[in-house]
Amino acid sequence: LSAGIFIYITFIDMIYDDLMKTKLYPFINIILIFVGFLIIALTSLSHNHTH
Repeated sequence: LSAGIFIYITFIDMIYDDLMKTKLYPFINIILIFVGFLIIALTSLSHNHTH
């Protein structure tokens, strides 16, 4: 789970400056929330399968 969160934070940090220059806030927020949820869900599922 921590690895997925670290990748997610790194990903946001890389593109954050570009996002600040755009006007697509609602669209980007939806994508970021969806991607973050997807990463957390996938890491949780894989975590459950390993145990």
